[in-house]
Amino acid sequence: MMLQFINTTKLIFFFLFICSSIAYAQKTDIILTGEVLGRNSEKILLSKCTQDPHSEHIIIPVKDKKFEYKVSLDTTEAYQLIFEDELAVGTWLPIIFFPDSVNVKFTLFDKGNTQKNKIEGGKLNSDYNLSLTRGYEIFKDRISAIKKKIKILSDAGNLYSEKYKSLMADLSKASNDDEKRSIYKDQEELRKTGLDRSLEGAALKLDQDKLLLEQIKWKYETIQKNPSIASYFLLLKDMNLAKTSPEIAMEFDNTYQVLSKRFPAHKYTRLIKNEMSGFNQIRPGGKFIDFTAPDLNGSKIKLSELIKNKVSVIILWGSWCGPCIATSRTIVPLYKKYNNKGFAVVGIAREFKNNQALLSRLDKESFSWPNLLELDDENNIWNKYGISNAAGKVLLVDKKGTILAVDPSAQIIGGYLENHL
Repeated sequence: MMLQFINTTKLIFFFLFICSSIAYAQKTDIILTGEVLGRNSEKILLSKCTQDPHSEHIIIPVKDKKFEYKVSLDTTEAYQLIFEDELAVGTWLPIIFFPDSVNVKFTLFDKGNTQKNKIEGGKLNSDYNLSLTRGYEIFKDRISAIKKKIKILSDAGNLYSEKYKSLMADLSKASNDDEKRSIYKDQEELRKTGLDRSLEGAALKLDQDKLLLEQIKWKYETIQKNPSIASYFLLLKDMNLAKTSPEIAMEFDNTYQVLSKRFPAHKYTRLIKNEMSGFNQIRPGGKFIDFTAPDLNGSKIKLSELIKNKVSVIILWGSWCGPCIATSRTIVPLYKKYNNKGFAVVGIAREFKNNQALLSRLDKESFSWPNLLELDDENNIWNKYGISNAAGKVLLVDKKGTILAVDPSAQIIGGYLENHL
């Protein structure tokens, strides 16, 4: 009798676990209808907000400024509509919606009037848009006041420090990517230390930061009181923001703990966990994150096998990433000099749809080190390294797998190799 009770209990828990997993993978047919005002776009692209719209999307035709499209969508995720002509020029404003109603109706305006956009259908869409509107109304006057002060200082040429203004002048004169990359890094260092601003500019930055933290606290308190897929998506969008200060990171993590318990099997739980874990680990003193990915011949290779007992440079890049390619070129002379002395370089290329662009790029370059392929984020490598929305990253790693530097220059890498190999 006791054995039967135990077995029955196991089955119940197993059934509940399966149901919980299924609950986050429901699909249903949705009819999307809409009107497009003030623009002549002929196509709208539909994709999940967690997907790159360049590679994974459904094309919705627009005829006579109207569209109607029936599609089967996952009801537990946020989706985005993007006008194809905006995506083509590299600057687009996604229209976020949730497919929790059989019919979702859109009224979409031109790029200068997106605040007039309307999305009708489903409680999640209503809650999401209400949350955005309420947050805007509460803080808009104070945000506007700070923006006006910043504009006055900027117009007078007094917003930035003399050193930062000098770098901006140098950037306008830079003649190649290497020079620009060096200036960008110098600018970033000044921003990190707060030395990019004048005294007046720094005071305004403090006011901005205080107001931002107040907005974040209000937003996350609201999310915790109203947990839903819509509010979880609001948190997901803030992953990069959470990396900017310890105070915001703490508020973010507190809210994540609440929602991850509410939605333990949801995709957003895993994505946020990986992103923030990678962000905290991928820094000097941390360990590189191991993974398995195919090489260019399709053979599965473990990263740790390629760099075992070697001083190594790990390059996360893509054939579409100009700065990544420029950085990789600076590593070529070092690889030729130290390749047979215990130095390894491994590239991991993030590509979409296929590897043709990668093969074409490699034919033009001298990147003779091994390259692994991350196709359509199948291994979630960028997410695991905490850079889901970034183009790439370079790590200098010692023989034990400890990270020595993140995004080091070729000079720094060369100096270390000269002293340790």
